[in-house]
Amino acid sequence: GEELMRRVAFENPEVIEKYKAAQQSVVLLTAHTCNWEWLLLAAGARFGIPIDAVYKTLRLQVVDAFTRDMRSRFGGNPIPFENFVFELLKRAGQARAYGLLADQTPVKRMPKYWTKFLNQDTAFFLGPERIARYLDAPVLYVEMKRAGVGKYAVKLHVLAEPPYEDEDAGVKIAEGYARGLEATIRAHPADWLWIHNKWKYARPPDE
Repeated sequence: GEELMRRVAFENPEVIEKYKAAQQSVVLLTAHTCNWEWLLLAAGARFGIPIDAVYKTLRLQVVDAFTRDMRSRFGGNPIPFENFVFELLKRAGQARAYGLLADQTPVKRMPKYWTKFLNQDTAFFLGPERIARYLDAPVLYVEMKRAGVGKYAVKLHVLAEPPYEDEDAGVKIAEGYARGLEATIRAHPADWLWIHNKWKYARPPDE
C-alpha cells in the first residue's frame, strides 16, 4: 500500500474525503489510460474505502488482474454490470466507491449516448447514471497522468451530484466523461490504450 501511494499521487484528495466524511458512496469513471490497474488499488489504499469494480461480463479479462488484488487487499469486489442492482442491494447503507472503466464500447443492444469524440461519432455508456441514481451518489471522472518513470498523478473531476431530478442526467454524465477523457487523450495520446477499439460499429441512422 505505501509503495503504491508513492507511485500514484492524488492531486485533490479532498474531493473524495468530503464524500467519505458524509458517508456518501461515489461512482468513479476511469479509462484505459496509464496504469489503470494501479489506479483503483491506489484509491482504495489512499481513501480507506472499499472500491468495487463494475465490469461487462464479456470483458472480465480486462479487470481480472486488478480485481483479484483488490479483493484480497482493499475489500473491493468485482461486480458484473448485469447484476449491479442486486449487488448494490447487498451493500445498502455502506459508503463505498464503484469504479467503471467507462471507455469500453457498449454492445449494440444496450442504451447508449452518441457524441463526437476524437472527431468521430462515438458511443458511450449510460449505465453510470443508473448506478448514481440508485445510490444517490456523485459521479467523478478520474484522470490519470504520467508524472515520471513508474509514477502517476490523479485528478478528480466532479461530473454530477445528486439530487438527480433532471431526466437528462445520464446524457450530462456521459458527455462530461467524453469531454474529460478526450482532453486527457489529446494531452497525452500515448497513454491511452488505442488497441481498445472505441469504433466497433457505425452510428445507426435512427440513433
